[in-house]
Amino acid sequence: MTEQELKSLSTIENCHKAIRSFRRENAKLWEIIEFLPDAAFVLDGNNRVTHWNKAAEAMTGIRKEAVLGSPDYSIPFYKTRRPIVVDLLDADDEEIKKKYDYVRRNGVVINAETFIPHFNDNKGSYIWIAASPLYDSHGSRVGAIEVVRDVSERRRLVDTLKESEGRFQQLAENINEIFFLLDKKTRSFLYISPAARQILGMHPDQVRESGKDLAAIIHPDDRKNVSFADPEKRYNAAVNEEFRIIRPDGTTGWLRVRTFLIKDNCGATERVAGIASDITIYKEAEENARRHQQQLIQADKMASLGILVAGVAHEINNPNNYITLSIPLLRKAWQACMPMLERQYAENKVAILGAAGFESFKNNIEYLLNSIEDGSSRIKNIVSDLKEYARTDTSEPGAEVDINTVVETAVHLVKSYIKKRTSAFSVHLSENTPRITGKFQRLEQVVINLIQNACDSLTDASRAVEVTTQKGPGNTVELIVKDQGCGIPDDMLCKITDPFFTTKRGSGGTGLGLSVTAGIVRDHGGRIEYSSQCGTGTTVTVSFPERCVE
Repeated sequence: MTEQELKSLSTIENCHKAIRSFRRENAKLWEIIEFLPDAAFVLDGNNRVTHWNKAAEAMTGIRKEAVLGSPDYSIPFYKTRRPIVVDLLDADDEEIKKKYDYVRRNGVVINAETFIPHFNDNKGSYIWIAASPLYDSHGSRVGAIEVVRDVSERRRLVDTLKESEGRFQQLAENINEIFFLLDKKTRSFLYISPAARQILGMHPDQVRESGKDLAAIIHPDDRKNVSFADPEKRYNAAVNEEFRIIRPDGTTGWLRVRTFLIKDNCGATERVAGIASDITIYKEAEENARRHQQQLIQADKMASLGILVAGVAHEINNPNNYITLSIPLLRKAWQACMPMLERQYAENKVAILGAAGFESFKNNIEYLLNSIEDGSSRIKNIVSDLKEYARTDTSEPGAEVDINTVVETAVHLVKSYIKKRTSAFSVHLSENTPRITGKFQRLEQVVINLIQNACDSLTDASRAVEVTTQKGPGNTVELIVKDQGCGIPDDMLCKITDPFFTTKRGSGGTGLGLSVTAGIVRDHGGRIEYSSQCGTGTTVTVSFPERCVE
């Protein structure tokens, strides 16, 4: 055998070795494709099926013998001849975008996701598709491969998740409470529901952008006692607490915040979820209920006190009547005895009356009698005020009353009292003041009490007292008594209508005048308000409803 023949034989053997090697590698490749969990098929350069794996048989119900060598690879999937993803490998990107909005190219690989109605016993299935060209060792395209995966379960889970998220978002965005989610790592909001706008007075974006610490919105007086204000406590333990907040517009409110910790697989806190409820209205209701309860307790005390006062007043009034009636008799008896005592003293010069000499007794007896009479009169006035305070008015509502006439009559009754205390008293009566419904004498007592209190507050006679009547806001009539007296401290202003509270105890004040006044005003459906400044004076405004004309 010639050398040339030996070289040819060697070349042939090398080719056979290369072919056997290629076939072994190709067989390994086909084996891998055969046992892929996803459906896969391979096309040659003429777009004919060369491989159809078991997963493709299971997905389509078509055995490989029926499709190998066939160009109709779309029929098992779509039951008709039509372009499929592997046919788009040579298509222009613009054409793909225009015709197939669900197809995406990533380098040489094309991906798509679509729905095939007749899969899964005609219930339909969502499939994910990937197609890629195949090249030989020289870089020449020799075919293509397409892999198809049933993603119906994943799609169902995604749709379920989206539906759940949609329901959650709908719930979170329509409840009156704030739902929020905090991230422990960044210590910032991941989510806060739209109710923040109404409850916190801030848009959710403002809350997220305002910072990582919520302590800024908590009332300073509550901050140190609120665990939610402390980031360390906030992310390490669930909270359920109530506190006040200050909104950007300066208004305050009450929040109840409840949180729970969301932990990772290792048990470490990852996030904090919570709900913040606006409980301002409930807190206000609690405060009103507490205040009402106090008023009921006070009313009960006052009712009991009224019963006691009525009995005490009666017991005091009886012996005081003896004193009141006896003083005039004593005065007449003394006057009748005076001539006889004077004669006896003129003759003997030794007339003794008790421990005092005659001259001393004669000079002081009138003062003593007047003192007893004044004291008795004061007791009578106190008893009268006590009885007025304790009296329950069961009479029918009064008739039409002109408040101007009431003021004129009252001023006339205390004219001498006013002159002793001020030279600057004035009255301003509005001509167009509407009539009110009431009891003339009781309204007269209101005016007298207010004028006397105003006069008593003056530090000297140059200070003024001014009484005014006018039409008030709405359907009201106002009586205003203003003085330039010493004023009332703030801590006492809320107590001045309490029974037996007085700043004039040393000068005979009983503490019942303004209490009785407030009761009369209340019985007439009115209200009484006090404003005062120490050293400047006090203004009392009494409002009565206008008389209804039917």
